[in-house]
Formats: sequence, structure tokens, C-alpha cells
Amino acid sequence: MIKINKATNVFGISSINGASTFDKLNVIYAPNGTAKSSIADALKNISAGDSVVDVYGISPAPSYELDIDGNVYNESNMIPFTVIKYCGVENFELNKNDDYSNLVISPSAKSLFSSSIASINSSLANIENILLSSFNKKGRGKTKGQKFSNSFIDSLMVIAGSGDNIILNFALNFKTTLTPLSETLTEDNVLALANLKGKDTILKPEVSSHIATYASITSKKATGSIIDSEFDIDKLNDFSKHIIGDLYFDDNKKRLLKINDNVLCKEDFLEIVKKENLSIYGTDKAKEELEKCRDALNKTAASSKFSSTLLDKPALIKHSLDYITFVNELFVTFLGPKNVNLIETETLNIKKEQSKIASMRATMVVEDNAIYTIWKKFKTRFKFNRYELDIKNRFDAITGTDMPRFVKLQPGTNKEIIDPVSLRFSTGEIRTYNLINFIIEVERTLLLGKPFTIILDDAVDSFDYKNKYGIIDYLIDIKENPLVQLIVLTHNFDFYRSAILSLGDTNQYFMYKDKTANVTLYDVKSKKYYLTVSDFNSWKHTGDRTKYLAFIPFLRNIFQLQTNSHDPRVLDIDKYLHYDSAISDTLNFAIIDPLMYSVNFDFPSSISQTDKYLDILDNVATTISTSPIMETKLEDKILLGIYIRVFLEKFLIKRIESRSGTALSTSNSYARTTSLINRAKSSGYLTDEEFSIVIEANVVSPSYVHANSFMYEPLIDVDSSTLIEVADKIRFINSSI
Repeated sequence: MIKINKATNVFGISSINGASTFDKLNVIYAPNGTAKSSIADALKNISAGDSVVDVYGISPAPSYELDIDGNVYNESNMIPFTVIKYCGVENFELNKNDDYSNLVISPSAKSLFSSSIASINSSLANIENILLSSFNKKGRGKTKGQKFSNSFIDSLMVIAGSGDNIILNFALNFKTTLTPLSETLTEDNVLALANLKGKDTILKPEVSSHIATYASITSKKATGSIIDSEFDIDKLNDFSKHIIGDLYFDDNKKRLLKINDNVLCKEDFLEIVKKENLSIYGTDKAKEELEKCRDALNKTAASSKFSSTLLDKPALIKHSLDYITFVNELFVTFLGPKNVNLIETETLNIKKEQSKIASMRATMVVEDNAIYTIWKKFKTRFKFNRYELDIKNRFDAITGTDMPRFVKLQPGTNKEIIDPVSLRFSTGEIRTYNLINFIIEVERTLLLGKPFTIILDDAVDSFDYKNKYGIIDYLIDIKENPLVQLIVLTHNFDFYRSAILSLGDTNQYFMYKDKTANVTLYDVKSKKYYLTVSDFNSWKHTGDRTKYLAFIPFLRNIFQLQTNSHDPRVLDIDKYLHYDSAISDTLNFAIIDPLMYSVNFDFPSSISQTDKYLDILDNVATTISTSPIMETKLEDKILLGIYIRVFLEKFLIKRIESRSGTALSTSNSYARTTSLINRAKSSGYLTDEEFSIVIEANVVSPSYVHANSFMYEPLIDVDSSTLIEVADKIRFINSSI
């Protein structure tokens, strides 16, 4: 588990306090701009060994200290740890990791086809060993972990074509029945001629046209020649090579060679071979086309080895025109009959076992793999209808013969979704589209059996309620797993409240950042009035004047819900939440106290009914402003909000009356504060600085004046330092009138 002891100059954070108490389950409410993403990204980057330097401006080097499972680490002493961060926009790549196979493999399917798979793998291993033993240079230039060099893989790929399993595709596409070439080939010859760049060279028109012409010339029969359509010059040269090499003309053998009814000795036969070759390869036309081939190859071939090898063996040139067949002929020739026959035998076995598997592929229904369970639960938890999760290579993946290739399809079709934005997915649908990737990533990591931390960074933005609770339901599934630590960061108070109620025994925090980018997490676990309305009852009998004043907007809502906004009791309470020049300066507690008493709220002993309300409100607000900030005290924030609204209106009314010379009637007017601001501005009664303060005050105060038991988020969203700063500004401009 991760605890943050220190974070200085980390992604713009000057310091962090209160995160050293993180435990297994941590739920953090924080307004936007409070460094939620900075913390999530920092832990993610540190775990991956990446930078945590802020992109805005130049600051001192980052410094941090993390407690990971009881061990303390910092920027100069770090160990790898695993963090999975989800904010709704990460598109976790599901097709690049072998570990995903464990989610997809079906035990029943794997068992059913295990013998066939084992047989196929055995044949593939045998074919691979044949290639490994035949090509001695296959390992030169290879990187660590490779059996074959990249150049040899390139040669195999010409025959194998596309696909991940090169050996399998090579075997299935290798033409073992081709006749070997007449030329003697070395390993270097094969590697030089058989490669994808060579294929590209041959296909170029300026090369292929000359090769075709040269091939047509060298295939013609010369006058009086023994060459014909069935026995060409290459076959003659091949025949010559074998009978000379086999000592056919040895005196002890007593063998005779008869051509055109003439018995030939060795010298006579070699003379015929020489003449035949001269009549074809020695013609001026053939030489001319050979030179054209040479020029074209030298100009276009990506490799000089390719062109020089091909030109040194003119008999091969005409074969290269059908390049794929040519490369097959090269392998048949170099590997030799014995190895080719062995590969053919193993390939036949592969095809036989594949046929067995294919016969049941279409009818198999798999429900005993993890991905089936994950997708089934996902569909019941989350509201969506815009895509279906599928596995492109489903059968190979569930039987363990290939890594899964996840795809998302348009429902009822085989059309793959590449970009959900192009299909006009909403923001919430895109987040759901990415959510399944996150869940699969978590499930994959669980199978690894190592501890890891999940960080949700405002993960439910744009989600409807069903999907918000779907995430919580999933977290409930995994929260007890000893490998998992949860850090939930959110500015959605409903999600915060639901998470801490659903997850059980959690660490609960409110997090705020001051103007100097110092981040503080306040432990609010014991402050249950953030969770249930009934806990406001605890305010009633404390005798605390702050709580008494802060309850006024809630009292207004109680009476309004019982009747309507025209209830005389509601209109009386409005006098304490707004300023009226005819009433407010002399208003005391004689009106509000009986109303409070009707809901059993005790009158504070530190206030008398004859005390002026504005004086007490100003006195309490000043006391709060000069005391240490307590983010967990909701009553302080509500009172500051009321103070800001009432004294903002006082400033505006006094300024308008003094400049216009006319008393204002503001009794219960609709949108009172906004009307006052518009009049003062349009009449030019405010300086630019005053107007800026007025707008700032009007932005932060409405939630507190109209507070009710359903509005926790706006009540706590603004940090106390902002409220205190605005209250001080309102106090300042009031001092000028």
C-alpha cells in the first residue's frame, strides 16, 4: 500500500499534508483544481520511473517520499510498484500483453483440444529445429531472446506472409513439392536472395520487364540443340553436374552415355554442354538483356548483396520473376530432400490436427473463462448499448494457442469500432467504452498475484447514476482482495458519499489546495454530518452561536417545504439572509428565535434577543476569519457565505442610495442581489476593483444562503481560505461607506 509522506514541486504541488495516513481504502472529496490529477499522475509516473516535473514554468527539482508496504522510498531510492489509474479517458491497450491470455483461456476448451494443440506445437518445434540446424548463421545479429536473426525472419516472412506465428505460417505456405534449382546454393545465397526487400525489387517494373525479356531468351531452343520444352538448359546443367560429380564416366564403371544415337565420352559430353550454354547465354541479345538486368538491379535493389548474388548466377534470374515461388525453390534447394520431406510430414500433421479443431470451432460455446464472467457482470452493472466486446481470434485465444485480440464491435454487426467519437458517442458513453478496458486491466493484474494500487481520478464525470453505482459495485467486488489498495479521488459529492457508505470502513478525506499550491487532506471520518441529514440535530443543543446562525437557511427550507415561499415564516427568515435598509440595521433575534424554538433549536446563551443581528453576524464572521482554517466545520463555511451575501447587498444598497439620493425598496424582490449588481454597474457607481470584488462574492455565496440538506457538494466545494478572503474583501469595501 502507498502512503505519501512528502511531495514537493511534484506536478505543481508545493507540499502535501495528510496523505501519510492512507490505508487500504481511501475516498477523497476535492473540488476541481485541487491537485487530484497531479497526485494520481504523480503516483502513476513514479511507479513507471517517469518524470514528475511540472510543465508550467521552472521550479526546483521534485522531491517526494513514499511509504510502500512499510518501506520508505524517495526520488533517489525507488523500487517498481504497480499503479492502475483510471479517469475515464485512458484507452488501456489490451492487445500487447501475454498476461491477458489468462483471462481468456477456457479450461474446458483447452482440455478438449490439448492433445491436438500439443501435437501441433510438437510439429512446430520440429520444423523450427530443422531450420535452426540448417541455417548456421540464423543467430547472427539477433537481439536478446530471439532464436532467429531479423534477417532470417525476413527470409521466412516471404513464404510465411502475414501473421504472428511465423513458423506455423511458413510451414503452411511452404511448397515442398517444387523441384530444386540446378544451382548450388550457400546459406549466404539464400539469405541474400530471400527477403522482403528483394521481393519489392523484383516487382518494380523497370526490373521485372528486363528479367522477363532475359527469361524468354534463355528459354529458347538453339538450332540443332538437344534442348526442348521439357529439358531446358537448367536441367542440362543440373544433369551435367550430377553425372560428373558421380564419376559417371569413370573407366571402372563401364557406363555409356548416348545422345542422338551417338555414344559420348566425357570430353564429348562436356563440349555439348559448353556449346548449349554458349548458344543461349552467349548470344549478344542475352548478354544485352543481362546487362540491362544488371543496371536495373544496381539502381533499384535495396541490397547490393541481392543484386550481386542474383547476377552471379544468371540461371536463377528467370526463376526470380515469380518471386514467392523462387524463394520456395531456394529453401527446397538449400534444405535438401531429407529436410524438405521432414517439414512436409510435420506440416501434414499440423493440418490434420487443425482440421480436428476446426470441426468443433463453430459450435463451441465457452462460459468458463474469466473474460466471459467479467463481460457478463459488466453488462448487468453498466448502462450501455453502443458496442459489444469480442475477441477477434476467439477460438485460438480460448484454447491458449494465441494471444487474445480484443475488439469492440457495433452491436449486431462485425464492424469494428476504431474511433468512438466518429460514431457520435457521448462523453459518458466514451467513458463506459474505456471502462471495460480498465476493468480487464485490473482483473489481469489480480491474476499476477502482486500488490497494486487503483487510483480513480474523477472517474464518474459524465456518468449517469446507474453507471456511477456500477463502478461502486465493482469496487465492492474487489475491495476485500488483500492485493488491492483503493484511492478514490472525486469532486462529485454524491459519488463520494455513496462510495464511503458502500465500501464500509474507509479513510475519508476532504482535500483543498491554497494559493501557494500547498495541498491538505482533512480527515473527516468522524464528521458524519456530511453524510446524513439527521446529524444536523447535533447542532440544536450545543448553544453554539455559529451553528445557530448557520442553521437559518435550513430552517427556511423546512418551512418552505411544508408550505411555499410565500409562507410568512419564510418571509421573516429572508430578513436574516438579505439586507434591507429599512429593516436590517435594527434587526435583532426576536423574530428568528421563536421560529428556531419551533424546531427545538436552543438559543445560544452568548446572544440576547435584543442584540443586533448584523453586529453578531459580523462579529462571528470576523472570529472565524482570524482563526485557524477548519475545512471540516460546515457551520463556519455556511456562516461566511451568509455574511458575504448580506454584507454584499448592504454595500450595494448603501452605494446606490448615496449616489442616487433615493431610498431603495428591496422587500422580497426576485433575484435581489443580481438586480442590485446590475443597477450599480449600469449607473457607474462601482470602481473596477469594487466590481471585481462584487462579482467574486456573488459567485461564491448563493449556495450558502440557499443551503439545504441535499446540497452538500456546493457547501463544501469552496475551500475556507477562499471564503475568508472574499469575506475580508467585503468587510473592506463596507468600511468605505
